Amino acid sequence: MSKTLVLTLAAVVGVLGAYTLVNTTNNALYASADTQWQRDGSKGHAGRMHKGLEDKAEILGVTVEELRSAREEGKTMQDIMGEAGISAEEFHSRMEENMRNRMQERGLSEEEINERLETRKEHRENCDGIPHKGGF
Repeated sequence: MSKTLVLTLAAVVGVLGAYTLVNTTNNALYASADTQWQRDGSKGHAGRMHKGLEDKAEILGVTVEELRSAREEGKTMQDIMGEAGISAEEFHSRMEENMRNRMQERGLSEEEINERLETRKEHRENCDGIPHKGGF
């Protein structure tokens, strides 16, 4: 066999091996997250994001589907809050209360909770009104 062919085959085997390793690792991580969800119902980060969406919809008096639809139509959260007759201050206060309760249930210390809520407040204050991809 020529030296070039051997080197090419070695490179292909190396790439396939790396792909297999990454794919196996990702599958294990997803399986672990699924197991955690089945064990304690936390659903991990994605589950907390969905719970936040449920909280927003509940506070606004709409379903999750109605909230998603309104956002897909281009309405801002300010628009939706206005339609619901809820001030931004009231909305954020109720969201903070819900988040605080969930973090307490997860066993976070008051210091950790306060730090996370402060970071969230800073993000909200610096928001330009343009949602990040997939965000609300």
